[in-house]
Amino acid sequence: LTFRYLPGFLLVCMGLGVFIFYGSLAIIGDLIKFGGLLSPKGVSLVVLGVVGNLFLWSAIVKLWQLHWRFTVTPTHLIAEHLLQRKRIEIPWEFVIRVRKLPRAWWARGGGGLGVSQIETADGQTIPFMTHLMLRYRKFLEELKARALNCRQFDPYRSEWE
Repeated sequence: LTFRYLPGFLLVCMGLGVFIFYGSLAIIGDLIKFGGLLSPKGVSLVVLGVVGNLFLWSAIVKLWQLHWRFTVTPTHLIAEHLLQRKRIEIPWEFVIRVRKLPRAWWARGGGGLGVSQIETADGQTIPFMTHLMLRYRKFLEELKARALNCRQFDPYRSEWE
């Protein structure tokens, strides 16, 4: 069984980020061209553009880090991060904890990315998220059924939890 995220999702996010970045540069370029950069409106647009780009690109980097593909075999959980060319084979006996990671300070009331983490006996950690993983509930069922030495199993069950 293989579990992965929606194909093309990361590419669309990066395209949106590039579009917004260049849109911000175009607005700043127009403000410079017409001499409105130091006006209150110009300063507020520049600040909004910088803050918006920082927020958006930090989210894209986080999505990049969470983009794992999981393969369930009878003896191992195989986690592959294709973008980083990383492959980890974890024997089921080594999975000791699956837990929720705290949400960002601005998303404490619910919302934001629900990121859980698989922890192994040898100290490896593999984060995964609820958003746009195909067959997420089935992935959790398989993980719980096969990780018999797991002392704590408390992942995010859905993106709204």
